Amino acid sequence: PHSSPVPVEMVRQQLPFAAGTWSTAKGMSLFKQWVKQAQVEEGLYGSVALWIEQVQTQMHMSTAELPLPNSLQTVMSSYLLIKLCSVFGHRYWSVLKHLLSDIFSAVFMDWATVKDVFLGAATPEDVAQAGVFSERELFFEAHAGMSGQHEEHCRK
Repeated sequence: PHSSPVPVEMVRQQLPFAAGTWSTAKGMSLFKQWVKQAQVEEGLYGSVALWIEQVQTQMHMSTAELPLPNSLQTVMSSYLLIKLCSVFGHRYWSVLKHLLSDIFSAVFMDWATVKDVFLGAATPEDVAQAGVFSERELFFEAHAGMSGQHEEHCRK
């Protein structure tokens, strides 16, 4: 059996943060640690698809206590989708990247800041190396923040 791509303890230590806003220095640090560890572990698997399944399983176990949607799952799933495209998506990358960009523009508030880099990527590997998911602001987080502000304003 392979070791777990991301130690549960590492994520569980960060759970109080993960329940809050992703778009913070601490959140970006957690994502970068997760990706770095996952990249090291990827080489232990004979199949990228098997590795992705393992990372997803670990991610879901580690974030089971968080409400959905949650930022860690959203950002990591986006990253894993690009990794999966590196296996089967080369032939169709010119089409896939436009479809994915449309989806990501509905997920990430600031997608326009990296859209050209994403669409200019010749391969999915170029996207993974560019780190386009490491500092994105998520729509659902912004909405939750606005809803909280609205509720507080209404109480006054």
